[in-house]
Amino acid sequence: MPKYRNKVRLKKYLSGHNRADKLIEFLILHNYPDEIIETVTKDGIDIFVTAWEVSVEFIVADPDYEEYDFDLSKRTELYLVLQHTPSEQVQTFKNRIMIADESFKKATIETDGPQNKNASEKKDQWWLFRQLK
Repeated sequence: MPKYRNKVRLKKYLSGHNRADKLIEFLILHNYPDEIIETVTKDGIDIFVTAWEVSVEFIVADPDYEEYDFDLSKRTELYLVLQHTPSEQVQTFKNRIMIADESFKKATIETDGPQNKNASEKKDQWWLFRQLK
């Protein structure tokens, strides 16, 4: 359940913007900073897609990469954001996400166990069931 202060932030946002789509509401209720809210309002989910692309670049460039868990969190964050993103916006970024995902798959190998104990299903969170080669 969202914290009361985040509900107040949403109410304040709505007073100045008349409405919030599911994505903006999700971001506010999950305590994303105002700068992220403004960026998403202006550029859509580009900031989350770019964060995943940059993470994949690091993973591909260095197979002994030490920030692997952090970079997996970027894909998890993108996954969560996508659950609340309007479908037309998802379509705008779909190709970039697919390219980053494929690059990630080529740089990693599939495992039976998750990298993160909070992983749900391999089908939904497949990136958590991969390790560096």
